[in-house]
Amino acid sequence: ERARRVLSSLSERLRTITVERLQDSVTTHFVRIADKRYQKGTIVFPDQGSPILTRPNAPNAVIEMMSGFERRSFGIAFSLALAEITQKRIPLVIDTPLGNADQQYRRRLLKALMDVDLDQVIILTHDAEVTGAVFEEIEGQVKQTFLVEFDQDNQESIVHPDSYFDGIG
Repeated sequence: ERARRVLSSLSERLRTITVERLQDSVTTHFVRIADKRYQKGTIVFPDQGSPILTRPNAPNAVIEMMSGFERRSFGIAFSLALAEITQKRIPLVIDTPLGNADQQYRRRLLKALMDVDLDQVIILTHDAEVTGAVFEEIEGQVKQTFLVEFDQDNQESIVHPDSYFDGIG
């Protein structure tokens, strides 16, 4: 009973510390990826409701009401923050992270993914997401590429190791 009371009394303090650390880490990753107008922002997890972005001299922005890419940026920032905080050395798999993104966003997002301290980041893309010039910027940190093509005749996917779209790889 005494142990339960002690843990119960610590619970709220630990929650506060954990939420603050998560907010700081998500903010760090989010501002590296998101539009420059959010660079001075801070991600906040309110006790009730959705995460928000606060900025000096600007109204709060509810993350779920932001653009598709900003919401995706938040999701990736959250994943990177969890990996950073837990220090788990597991692969991070991100499916089409660059959808809805212009070239500047793509570069910032890929740079943020390359700069994070993880053993392995697996990015699943399609040919329009990582074009030749963007791929060349990250190529030094890419360990392996695969091109997956669907064979209509055999109704199966064919995996080509060490290949990439448009002959890059």
